[in-house]
Amino acid sequence: MFTTSDGKKITLAEGATQTTAWRTANPTANKAIFIGSDHISDILNQTSCVGIRMYFAKDDKGKDTVVLIGAKADESDMEAGHIVNFGISCPSTCANGALDT
Repeated sequence: MFTTSDGKKITLAEGATQTTAWRTANPTANKAIFIGSDHISDILNQTSCVGIRMYFAKDDKGKDTVVLIGAKADESDMEAGHIVNFGISCPSTCANGALDT
């Protein structure tokens, strides 16, 4: 069963180590995808939604991206709900912060 508290908070240093490892192993892949809070809220505000599942995907240009969909406690996707993609990718718009260096 999924719950609203699944996942684990990590430190910035842990995140930086993990994102550096990703970039080292995947030097031509997107570093990140930005999705606006309106879309995140739309997903989370659906009845029975306890969180967001993020599927790794390829966009129409073959670049790595994510598809976001609401998930229920029974671990099923909310297939008739709000599904999001086409965020803003990095590179092109990057943070230049600890997770992006």
